[in-house]
Amino acid sequence: MADVTETKREHNCHEDPHIFASVDDNTVREDKSRRGDEVISVLVLESIEKDRKKVCPLSFNCSIYRVPNPQFKRKPEAYIPRMVSIGPFHCDKEHLKPMEAQKLRYLNDFLTRSQFQATLENYVNVITELEDKARQCYSEIIQESKEEFVKMMVIDGCFILELILKITNDDPDMIMNTPWMFYFIKYDMILLENQLPFFVLERLYELFTGNSNSNGLDTLIFSFFQILVPQSHSITPESYQFRCSEVVEPFSKAAVASTIRPHHLLHFVRDLFLQTSSGRWRPEDPGPIMSIHCAIELEEACVKFEKEVKKKTCLLDITFQNGVLEIPTITIQDGTESLLRNLIAFEQSSSVYKNYITDYALFMDDLINSATDVELLQKKGIIKNWLGEPKDVAALFNGLLKDVTTGRDYFYNVRHELEKYYETPWHKWKASLMQKYFNSPWASISLIAASILLFLTVIQTVCSILQVT
Repeated sequence: MADVTETKREHNCHEDPHIFASVDDNTVREDKSRRGDEVISVLVLESIEKDRKKVCPLSFNCSIYRVPNPQFKRKPEAYIPRMVSIGPFHCDKEHLKPMEAQKLRYLNDFLTRSQFQATLENYVNVITELEDKARQCYSEIIQESKEEFVKMMVIDGCFILELILKITNDDPDMIMNTPWMFYFIKYDMILLENQLPFFVLERLYELFTGNSNSNGLDTLIFSFFQILVPQSHSITPESYQFRCSEVVEPFSKAAVASTIRPHHLLHFVRDLFLQTSSGRWRPEDPGPIMSIHCAIELEEACVKFEKEVKKKTCLLDITFQNGVLEIPTITIQDGTESLLRNLIAFEQSSSVYKNYITDYALFMDDLINSATDVELLQKKGIIKNWLGEPKDVAALFNGLLKDVTTGRDYFYNVRHELEKYYETPWHKWKASLMQKYFNSPWASISLIAASILLFLTVIQTVCSILQVT
């Protein structure tokens, strides 16, 4: 018995081998898990470091943006190029591939045209030097390699310059001889997402001419895009001067100096909207946004509408004095909506760019509630409608600012004076009187006759009283 008991005791004193195995397995699993976590941490760290190095810090050079997504979804066709891709954002679109061969033909023509015998190697070398600066102009990471990016800048830049030179020199060409193609390409060149940094064009043109003076390029671009600007008849290449005063703190002096020149072709066209024959448009100080009544309602309060006829007219030169609202004439055609939408998207991209065009669109949106308002503005010469029915123009202005953020309004003073005038009771009474009694010659004659009759009746009554006394 003693032996059996001792044996049992000895057996109980030994560790169970299954328990040993369980402890060893757990330890191994924990070690493997720990080593796995360490490996994952290293891989994640390396991946983040790799991605982090791809991203350039945003700087004052950033000026070519994607259209804000809510605006893009409203009308994608207003922002996507239809014929030609410029820059990296749309270079992979299949429907734009056919123009790539035409770009190379234009490159050949440009190299042949080069009056100072600049070679393709010269153009590639100068753009290679600008590659980092050009990349920083785009708001997204550009996936193209250094080689692909420089190639794109050279080919697209030379295409733009050659196209403008062909127009200036009236050179016969497939694009020039196909009006619909030229029309689409011109509007493609001023889409926000379809831009090259302006300094790329300047540097290529400087090599082409052997001259660092940018006035020649400005004149060419001005002539090319002038027809798109509503007040184009009132400005000339001689009167045009790009002066950007839109730099805000905390930008450095270097940034201020760099903004004297346009950032790209859309920026250039926007500045044309702000030009008059005597210089840049000078906006009033902005104020809080306040609503105004539509054109028909304002007319019912005796507001007179007139088109601005001064030679120095700027599209934004809207004034209200002595009951007269003067608005420069705007021509509405097929490409107008796309142009205005891209200008507004550009202003929405950064607080550096003041909301001049946005506030103009907001003012016109408030004036136009229906086709009837458009008909009134057409009759007054303020709107030239080449688009179609008045309802189409009303839909254009009423849809421009959906999902657009607006801030302080540069037309605040005009709005304030309009509403003050509208709220004056006498103006409504006067308008009602004019509408009721002077809306036709016969109504006017009837009113005059009634007034004369009343006057004679009063005289007769007075005379009768005097005779009695």
